[in-house]
Amino acid sequence: MRTEAFSLYDIPVLLYGEPSDRVWLHVHGKMGYKEEAERFAELACPQGWQVLSLDLPEHGQRKGRPEPFTPCQVVPELRKLLAWMRPKWETIGLYATSMGVWFSMLAFPEEPLARALFVSPVVDMEKLIQKLMGWASVTEEQLEREGTIPTEFGETLYWS
Repeated sequence: MRTEAFSLYDIPVLLYGEPSDRVWLHVHGKMGYKEEAERFAELACPQGWQVLSLDLPEHGQRKGRPEPFTPCQVVPELRKLLAWMRPKWETIGLYATSMGVWFSMLAFPEEPLARALFVSPVVDMEKLIQKLMGWASVTEEQLEREGTIPTEFGETLYWS
């Protein structure tokens, strides 16, 4: 399968498939990376679609960089990528997994996407965040005051 690796707005991306007027934007979840889109591309590309995938902050080739895996960082990035995609493809679909679903829904509430496939989405982000804060014994006031709090279980809590 044809694969092209390049960078958009300093974001590593992969484009799978032969040139087409249809593309899926593949947005991975937590602990994911752009190359995991290959399995989906193996199904989509023979149907005449391309697949564009990216490394979100703190993932894949972006590990160790300063950009945080937060809505304030990810949502504008996804919007810039979609704006870049619009003139290149007539039809754009969205395939997103877990946290990628949540970020995509924040980024594209009014976008006329042709299709959307969501895999294992987080259905109640507020409840998940409250649970993480409880495990870390962090109050909302403390998080607001400190802005960023690393936890003992490897998650970083952000106020944004």
